[in-house]
Amino acid sequence: MINDFYNKERLTESSDEVYQRIRAILKHAYNTTNYYKRIFDSSGVNINCPDEQLLEELSKLPFLTKDVLRTEGNQLVSTVKSKSYKNTSGGSTGEPIVFIQDEFFRKNADLTRDFVYRTRGYERGGKLVKIWGAERDTFKGRRAYGDLVKDFLKRRKIFNSFVLNVKIAKNICIQVAKFKPNLIVAYSQSLFEITKLLGGCSPFRKGDVGAVHTSAGVLTEHMREAIECFFNAPVYDHYGSREVSSIASQLNSTGYYTCLSHFNFVEIVDSNGKNVKPGQIGEVVVTNLFNQSMPLIRYKIGDKAMLSTKTYSPVFPLLEELKGRVVDVFVTEDNTLIDGEYFTHLLYFIDEIKKFQIVQHGHTDVEFLIYSDAMLPENVNQQLVESTKHVLGQGCNVKVTYTEEFILTPTGKHRYTISKVI
Repeated sequence: MINDFYNKERLTESSDEVYQRIRAILKHAYNTTNYYKRIFDSSGVNINCPDEQLLEELSKLPFLTKDVLRTEGNQLVSTVKSKSYKNTSGGSTGEPIVFIQDEFFRKNADLTRDFVYRTRGYERGGKLVKIWGAERDTFKGRRAYGDLVKDFLKRRKIFNSFVLNVKIAKNICIQVAKFKPNLIVAYSQSLFEITKLLGGCSPFRKGDVGAVHTSAGVLTEHMREAIECFFNAPVYDHYGSREVSSIASQLNSTGYYTCLSHFNFVEIVDSNGKNVKPGQIGEVVVTNLFNQSMPLIRYKIGDKAMLSTKTYSPVFPLLEELKGRVVDVFVTEDNTLIDGEYFTHLLYFIDEIKKFQIVQHGHTDVEFLIYSDAMLPENVNQQLVESTKHVLGQGCNVKVTYTEEFILTPTGKHRYTISKVI
């Protein structure tokens, strides 16, 4: 049972299971794929080493990047495939990455999802609401009658947040408050936008919503507080991706993200590829333990995270916070990296702003795209300019554009910061 897996009293047993699964996927990859056989041999990896040396052997392998996935795709596919299917994910250039998954992966991804939902108080058969921002992940246009029947039978409601305005946001909230779900599953940015569009005028009373499960975007503390206040329910954030599904999740009220090591083994590495120390930020590297059709081993997913000082085992790392995609970090002329959240914090407490996006077109060219009820006061505009130049240089060209059109990812997700430099 996954429930027992994260019980500290059985840490040794759970660690042994993780080692077994890592070793199993390494052997499978070596024996059934051209790419990994070549890479393992050239890296001198000893798959048959004792458990206490396994992570050291794993670290000898080069990282699997999205560029490698594009160029070596067919060589990564296993000769032993069972009920496999293609999936895609957008890359940093917007060009989709194609990868193969299988029924074994899907089944265990679903079991992991159900485990996470249970930690939020939701059991199968309970009332579920999904407020989802990627149209291809929910539906195209109006939901078909057959889907509505399924929703009724499964006691769920699904709302498409691909397009949000005040009218749509009000309609969603009225229906959700009436439905009284045990759990809301939603994009963090979609819920935050609803709170902004409705100006904090919440129809939710205590108990209308059991809990809120956010995902598919970095949830800042400011966003969490706004969503918790608006929906009058606790918020638990979840971290995953199309390529490997669930990676880490907030399983309790501590705020830490527990890496879901029964399903994905996670490493946090620095710019030199070495494991960071607790309290440091590094890039997220994932080894999925169940996709046998196309193993993804030491996959650089493109995100950053801080390894928590509360981490008690390298097999079960805890993450203190998640950072935005690496491509959303802004870059100065001397290649200094500026966290994109620096810019979003400049706009959070400006009530007139309903939606925004900051785009770095060049090292010294930044544009604030803003949807607002009214023009921002001149002193606010000036503060945006000065704060931007403070980190990107006095020669930076800063432009504020009022618009209702924003740059979306290929799946329709809204990104708060976009750098076209990296």
